[in-house]
Amino acid sequence: GGVIESTGDLAIATSGDAAAGIVESGAHSAITFAAATTRVSTTGKAAHGLVLENGAVRTFDDTTANALPTITVSGDDAAALVASGTGSILTLEGNAALSTSMATGAESWGAKAEDNGEVIFAGNSSTGGAGLWAQDSKIVLRDNADAAGSRVRFDGPLGYGQLQIERADAALGSLEGNGSLQFLNPGGMLTLGTVNTAGGGSLVDGAD
Repeated sequence: GGVIESTGDLAIATSGDAAAGIVESGAHSAITFAAATTRVSTTGKAAHGLVLENGAVRTFDDTTANALPTITVSGDDAAALVASGTGSILTLEGNAALSTSMATGAESWGAKAEDNGEVIFAGNSSTGGAGLWAQDSKIVLRDNADAAGSRVRFDGPLGYGQLQIERADAALGSLEGNGSLQFLNPGGMLTLGTVNTAGGGSLVDGAD
């Protein structure tokens, strides 16, 4: 639950399984950095870029004080941004955007919610086509948030990974897993596009 402030150039590189770059832990934790000059790079299985855990909460909205740093992850099951654990909430709003360059491995992800954490895309935010993974947790799309082209996976050992869509219509690259899809606007339309990494616009049944 501490506070760390970096005002200059910051380069973080990790290697190894579960070797996260930045971790904010606890409801009162805060790490501030100059986004334009902060770079995080990880290699290794589940080596995430920026992790919120144990009730940490953070919003990125693409303003100077709340812009995303440059993050690159490449390992299997690694995500650039993670919300982990009950009460941990990562929100992208305003014009905040992910990109496919943030997750360069075949099984790495742009954003992940795990162990009852929550990732929210709101405002005019965008996934930039990066993959999303809800593992026994929830990912939310609302307002004008754009997830076109993103591979979306919802699953987990407890089987309640969830994608919750709170906007009228939504477009994704593909869906897979044994979790649940909630569309909260009756009459809305979900479009699965062809620009994705898993199945050419497919809906994959992973319930068996």
